[in-house]
Amino acid sequence: MTTGMGRQNARKEYERRINKAIDFITSHLTKNPSLDEIAEAASFSKFHFHRLFQAHVGETVLEFTRRLRLEKAASQLHFDRDKDVTAVALDCGFSSSQNFAKAFKKHLSMSPTVYRQSDAYLNGRNDERPGSKDGNTIRKDGNTLRNPGNAAAAALGHSHDDFDNRSHQRKDKIVARENVEVKDVPSLHVAYVRTIGEYGYEPAAKAFEALEHWAGPRGLLQNGQFLGVPWDDPNVTPAEKCRYDACVTVPEGTEVDGAVDRQTLPGGRNAVHHAEIIGNDFESGWNHLIGEWLPNSGYQPGDGPAYEVYLNDGDKDPQGRWLVDIHLPVKPL
Repeated sequence: MTTGMGRQNARKEYERRINKAIDFITSHLTKNPSLDEIAEAASFSKFHFHRLFQAHVGETVLEFTRRLRLEKAASQLHFDRDKDVTAVALDCGFSSSQNFAKAFKKHLSMSPTVYRQSDAYLNGRNDERPGSKDGNTIRKDGNTLRNPGNAAAAALGHSHDDFDNRSHQRKDKIVARENVEVKDVPSLHVAYVRTIGEYGYEPAAKAFEALEHWAGPRGLLQNGQFLGVPWDDPNVTPAEKCRYDACVTVPEGTEVDGAVDRQTLPGGRNAVHHAEIIGNDFESGWNHLIGEWLPNSGYQPGDGPAYEVYLNDGDKDPQGRWLVDIHLPVKPL
């Protein structure tokens, strides 16, 4: 008979393998991997993998993959205005612009061309879909920020006029507002605990707590750096499907177990906002980087995840000041 601890460990192993599948799909969106390839990456038998994935994620492999492609396409349609719809379709793994247009309209209730022309991404058009909410990410430290998405916008749930007003009102909450540096950063090996669901304080806090509980006895906290990786953008992703990884950097090859898995965040050209934030207003840091700096920078969001690197514990700072590097992959406009 399986003990309670045995059942718990088995469940964590299933979760770890499903996360492997999710990571494999995310990193191979344009290559259209087969179900067998995804199952192999997750160390599951191909005969039962589809049912296991759907039971855990709530979507079939096909539904999950198509949704990620469409969300990537929505970001490209908004940010890369010179890229024609056919190029976007092919870059996001669709076999033709016709198939892409049909899937896009079914998912977002408008054609790709209308979506781009209407600035639906900027104006939060996705909020009208059932289950979609204005998503805020509340980190382990209790701070709130809008999820930047898969190298997408943090501030794009607001109009430019509204953002200008909010920016003026929050001016005192970011000390180093102009401190943005574009540089090449190395890849990062991290251990992580993933949550899937609406971004919020409790799930993120539990993820970091579990991560610390695992990393501490292994001596990984002394040199480890905490990161937060929100993979999805609530502007286009239903809140209950948003993925957030609580991470700590670890040496390459670190063994993981249970609910803790490992991944490598890709290196490359990043815009890094060195922000000093007061008042637990992390959202304004993202708003500045993407709403103010990016449009005037000559860059656009690149491929790969955006993430935060926490440089101190603001709860222990006399002024409640948080030091954070906000990373956004970029490429020339």
